[in-house]
Amino acid sequence: RWDYESHIQLTCCAFVPLFLAEPPGACASRKLCAVLVCWCAVMYCAQRVIHLRFSRETFFTTARLDNAVLVAWGAPVAQLAAATAYWAARALRWHSAHKFSACAAAFAASSALYWVLLYRALRHNRHITALHAKTAESYNAALARLRYSYFNTNPVHVLLSDHVPSMGLKRATFYEPGKAYLQTADPKAHARSEAALTAAETAPGRLQGPLSRPHQLLYRARVWLAGAPKQAFQSLDSTDDLANSPLRASW
Repeated sequence: RWDYESHIQLTCCAFVPLFLAEPPGACASRKLCAVLVCWCAVMYCAQRVIHLRFSRETFFTTARLDNAVLVAWGAPVAQLAAATAYWAARALRWHSAHKFSACAAAFAASSALYWVLLYRALRHNRHITALHAKTAESYNAALARLRYSYFNTNPVHVLLSDHVPSMGLKRATFYEPGKAYLQTADPKAHARSEAALTAAETAPGRLQGPLSRPHQLLYRARVWLAGAPKQAFQSLDSTDDLANSPLRASW
């Protein structure tokens, strides 16, 4: 939440000097935008380490906050449109009332266009998600795929089923994001799969044959810049491709 707020506020503050007249050779907005670019570069590296490397996945969130921030991004975009209209009106020597009207019209038109395009993009994304979603899936099938439910995410139920057998509750293992293999009948076998997938991300040559040094450097650069590769997103149930992995013999 706080990162989202700073992204919007700092960008708007950096664009404010665009409306101010400055002496030739001086441009405060240019300096602020340069500082903003440096801040974005530092925050990008920090977010990759803090949020992506040390944060665990959550299974109870929604996209409402992300959508709200996307809507709020219309403000800095419209601010640039208003600055463009302001300087165009000033170059034409319009009166102050006309300048204000031009800025307001540009701000409103830019916001409307941005929101319309954003609405269409989000609607297209929802259609794609619904197209690939499973429409008819039983509870047991969803539980086998997701591996979490009300029972194994409820610490009270898990403790009662484990330490109070007189209640007759079905024993449950507490669900921990990133350790879904503990919910399976054979956690050790699925732990092998997870280890193999991790090795595919950090050392692809161990599972796909030796790679040349330039290919390994390019692979690591792609992982760092774009995130985890395709192998890391495979399901833990996909053990067929890893049946002949050399890591299986090491367990």
